[in-house]
Amino acid sequence: INNNNKARKLILDQPIRSIEYGIRSTTPVVMIRSSLDEELHDRLLEEHLYSCSEEELNHIPELDNRVKLPVYVYEGYYHSLPTSNSVYSRNPNPLIGKDFDKPPASSFTRAFYEAFRVVNGEIFDQLKRNLLRASKFFNNNNTNTIMEEEDEDVCYVLAKWIEKGYHFGDLSIQI
Repeated sequence: INNNNKARKLILDQPIRSIEYGIRSTTPVVMIRSSLDEELHDRLLEEHLYSCSEEELNHIPELDNRVKLPVYVYEGYYHSLPTSNSVYSRNPNPLIGKDFDKPPASSFTRAFYEAFRVVNGEIFDQLKRNLLRASKFFNNNNTNTIMEEEDEDVCYVLAKWIEKGYHFGDLSIQI
């Protein structure tokens, strides 16, 4: 958005529409439906992975072909971090149940997610502060804190991910 008297809109400035809550699960699920800006949508469709033929999808090694007629699903696991190297993921591949190296998404997709993290930095910094306040390690002067306990504190772990820039870094793509 240019600076010609247009306010820059962040996530918090936009109304939330069409919120759907999952009801068949013990874990609450929230899905916010929205749409991409047309120019961004068109640019994403220029990416080979999102616009290639089905025959080409069958030859992308990072995609798992789960085609079982009449359902066609291609699924891949990538990262959106700035590096073009693979990143070891402690988020197990659901097909094999093991941690694994995730290949990088395309350079444009990684740049989009990095821009998203930067543009919304104030929101994520506030979220990080709130998560740290909710953590049992906030203002804890106990220097004997065991690392395993920190790894089990979800608020602490998420705050550290935000601090390291890992938020929105895990991409599961289904086509």
